[in-house]
Amino acid sequence: MSLVEKLTPAQLVEEVERVLYNGKHAPHSSQVCHHRDVPWCPFTVSDLTALLRMGEQLYFSSPEFEALIEWELAGMAAERQAQAATEQAAVAIQRQAAGVSDGQQEAYRRQVASAAGALRSVGLYFALLPEMERVERALDWCADVRERLQQRTLTSEMVDRMVDQAARLSIDDQLEPVVRLKALKHDVSDWAHAANTIIDSRQQMDLRDVAKLLEKGRNMDVAPTNYQTLYNLQQTALDLQARTDKIVESMESQVLIERPNYDDAVALEFACAKFGRFEPSGFSRLHQALATANKWGSDVMNMFVPVPDPAVSPQEQLDAHLESVQYRLRRALALAGSGQAAPNQQPPPTPSSDMYCVCLQPEEGLMIECESCREWYHAQCLNLSSADIGE
Repeated sequence: MSLVEKLTPAQLVEEVERVLYNGKHAPHSSQVCHHRDVPWCPFTVSDLTALLRMGEQLYFSSPEFEALIEWELAGMAAERQAQAATEQAAVAIQRQAAGVSDGQQEAYRRQVASAAGALRSVGLYFALLPEMERVERALDWCADVRERLQQRTLTSEMVDRMVDQAARLSIDDQLEPVVRLKALKHDVSDWAHAANTIIDSRQQMDLRDVAKLLEKGRNMDVAPTNYQTLYNLQQTALDLQARTDKIVESMESQVLIERPNYDDAVALEFACAKFGRFEPSGFSRLHQALATANKWGSDVMNMFVPVPDPAVSPQEQLDAHLESVQYRLRRALALAGSGQAAPNQQPPPTPSSDMYCVCLQPEEGLMIECESCREWYHAQCLNLSSADIGE
């Protein structure tokens, strides 16, 4: 119900005078009715028209009557301008939605904003204002979506937010930007599900499947969630594969110093076990080589443990065994440097558990004596057969 219909003529006169002389065409948000017993209603152009129809009796040839006429004309002109701007903006939204741009979308937005500002400045309430504000926000929404799609700066969170904004702005679901955003939202959801399955699983992953999924994510118009996490997993797996290839390849070298470092191999095996979801090709061979090296190391450590002899005290037995080991180490170093026995060094007394050969093990199987250093060696350690020794 209009404010004019709620007031008596006397109250209406008082209210009009208050608005004209005190409000000075203030914005409608401050136009609270002076009569507390009457519910508040904003003044509209229709209210002014009704007042003017009563003006011949209330304000004939009065300044108030002329002011109301000017106010009505200003309101009607602003309303026509706003209606035209809103219709043009609606057409612009449809064109943007269809992917057609005449380069004037920003001009339409400014026109709508200007018309809305003109309506507010009149000091009356216009039912068109909420629609204009919606159209203005819809224009901004279309421009923002178009720009982000072109620059590929959208994220999955942005897509969700923009789809919700389109619903709140009552933008048609069949418009191209909305359809495209909803399709992107579906694709992003499917991609995230596949990525999370790999990320959360502790099973062995296939690098080919990971590479295909990452390639799909790169080609999307939206930066998928957890893309970086999946990429980091791929890079870790590729790094483990590269390190494994390098170590396995160097294991083939005939030069000892070119073979892989034991500590590096152990560190790689530990890194693969810690990662837990990818086994590089060649890893089984690396594992076997480490097992062999560990056994060899254990044998070397056991080599320095003397065999118990009840006839000799433990300390004497340990001293003799240590002296024998030191002699063989010195001999091995001398042979490595000159191919001959170390000068002026005679072998110490050999304990009952004496050891021979480069393997520093007791006598066993076929043995052969070197004419140069006068040391005994296992034929097996020298890769010699009985026929070779006979020759």
